[in-house]
Amino acid sequence: MKDHKTREQLLAELKQAHRRIAELESAAKTVQLVENTLREYDDYFRIHFSLSNDVMFSYDHQFTLKYISPNVERLLGYKPEELIGNNFYDLLNILDPLDHEEAIDNALHVLSGNTVQCSIYRFIAKDGSKKLGEVSGVPLTRDGKVVAVISVAREIIDRAAIEKSQDNTIRDKTNHLSDRLSPQVILDTSGIVLDLNEGAAEILGKNINELVGSSIFHHIPENLVTKRRINFDRIKSSGQSDSFLEEYEGRIFYNTLSPICDEKGNVSRIEFNIQELSGKKLTPT
Repeated sequence: MKDHKTREQLLAELKQAHRRIAELESAAKTVQLVENTLREYDDYFRIHFSLSNDVMFSYDHQFTLKYISPNVERLLGYKPEELIGNNFYDLLNILDPLDHEEAIDNALHVLSGNTVQCSIYRFIAKDGSKKLGEVSGVPLTRDGKVVAVISVAREIIDRAAIEKSQDNTIRDKTNHLSDRLSPQVILDTSGIVLDLNEGAAEILGKNINELVGSSIFHHIPENLVTKRRINFDRIKSSGQSDSFLEEYEGRIFYNTLSPICDEKGNVSRIEFNIQELSGKKLTPT
């Protein structure tokens, strides 16, 4: 009787082993099917982004570009490997300086857990040509924390959209300084303050009346004066905007100096825009 039970137990174990093997084979087939499906979808996405005017890219919470679709080379002339691994601030040369402030604001907005839809930027291709793009971004969260941003940039080729963007830019430039949310100073080519808003006055630690008519170089740290004079000279000679990061009294600022030309095309004034960045530490440039 004991041997008979042992044989029954062995048969039962053998049947159980067969069932387990069948389950594992079925699971393996399922895994293979899923892998094939994912590979197929990956091919679809790769083909889509190679043919479309949509560039997909992502960057992490440290502002490092982690991925960008290969079609960026067709649209802007940059190979993905030229861009991936770079810090967000090192890639601002791909954008028109007039759009730097908005791009940084939007990046911080998405990294705080929000979604940005349809921001229009002027991109600068590797050959120097400009293209208008519409950018959307969503946060990627894990364990309740934002770990990355997934964005899609779409080239705008519709003439009405381009004209609308240009009209908005002109409107922004003609707004009075006091109506602007970001700190801004208007300077002559020697650095004399012609006008500024309350936000800029607060950062400089003076009231508007004290600042207007004085040299901007009297209100910035001495160790930065020489560098900022070089910025001024470069703008006056090239007519091109200049952007830089700097730290002042524990606060981090992203600044843009842009030329304002007269009717003859000569630089007659310089616009100084200031954007404060929170949560970062760096050495003044």
